[in-house]
Amino acid sequence: MPEAGQDRAAELQPASVEPPRAPSPAHRPLDWFHTLNAQRVLVLLVLAGAFAVQYRLVNLPIRELDQSNKFAPAVVSATDELALFSNPQTEPGRFLFAYDRPVESEKPRMFVNVYFEKASLADETLQQFTGLGVYPPSGPHRISYEPDTACNTAIRVETIGGSGTQPVVRFYQSEAAPSDRYRQLEVNMSGTDSLVTLSGGGSFQANKAGVCQVNLGADDWQQSTTGFLPIKVDVPAGSSLRIRWEDSAIHTTDWPAVGLPKPLIEFGKANRQSFFADVIQVLPAGNSVISAPHSLVATGERKQEPLTVNAFQIGTDRLQFAATGSGQVVVGGKPLVRPDPLGWINKYPLLATIFLAANGGLCRWAWRRFFPRSKQTPFV
Repeated sequence: MPEAGQDRAAELQPASVEPPRAPSPAHRPLDWFHTLNAQRVLVLLVLAGAFAVQYRLVNLPIRELDQSNKFAPAVVSATDELALFSNPQTEPGRFLFAYDRPVESEKPRMFVNVYFEKASLADETLQQFTGLGVYPPSGPHRISYEPDTACNTAIRVETIGGSGTQPVVRFYQSEAAPSDRYRQLEVNMSGTDSLVTLSGGGSFQANKAGVCQVNLGADDWQQSTTGFLPIKVDVPAGSSLRIRWEDSAIHTTDWPAVGLPKPLIEFGKANRQSFFADVIQVLPAGNSVISAPHSLVATGERKQEPLTVNAFQIGTDRLQFAATGSGQVVVGGKPLVRPDPLGWINKYPLLATIFLAANGGLCRWAWRRFFPRSKQTPFV
């Protein structure tokens, strides 16, 4: 009996309660994710990701060159860059530009020297000299055309067909002009041959002899001739020519070294300040690829509506021009974009509706995490 009483007494004693165990260190980080602060951080990350995705979606590539300031105007630095125009046209299937400042013009007279890297005197010019008893060399040579200071030279450059590939014209300056008295332009055409016509005008002396004289050279051959005799030169595709202007009204030695661009050349039969091109590129002179840093490329969207190049001007240390039309602009190999939410909504209305509903849900979720309702007034 005593043993039974002891057993009953032991049963009536309260059982010992073990203290709660501390959570395992491995589970503590997981517990933090269930806190309100962690949920707020998650909300911020989700909102930031949603903003980044939608920002990229609504930043559409520009479709009009007017939407960018890259061609208002585009600047081509001397020695560092070149301007390249694919399929240039002043009239259908033809590209022509000229400089002509008649003697009676009120603008300052600009004397023009022209140098050809590799070209040939045209057959018509060879026959003219032969009739005068002069026999210049035929075939390709380095040709120079240097009037004296009494001439008022006109120059005309036009395409005459070529290899059948797409014509491309490059305008550049391999060196800056020494002062504002001078301007220079270098031209290279690929995919097409060109014909250059040079003529000089001026006053006459009392004996009715023209005072305009030109020094014409072809390698070692040199000939002085009257400027009134037109000189035609055939330039093969890929060969360059350099045009150098000198302002006759400026003779001071302290003239500023840097001069503003001037509209010296005109385009087409109508002598406009504009022409058309399918692609416009401003590229580094030593790295002529569209992905090069600082490259600028505009590509027309529709072949039937090429880009328009206008206001082409020549400075002492740069070329500049403007361009308009429908096309895509690439800078440094990356398309130029701009925010256009309305344009994106009009283009993708269904996707825009889905994103609008998702944004509403995200905003509501964020509000409930940052401004939770108290337990006394539960969220309904």
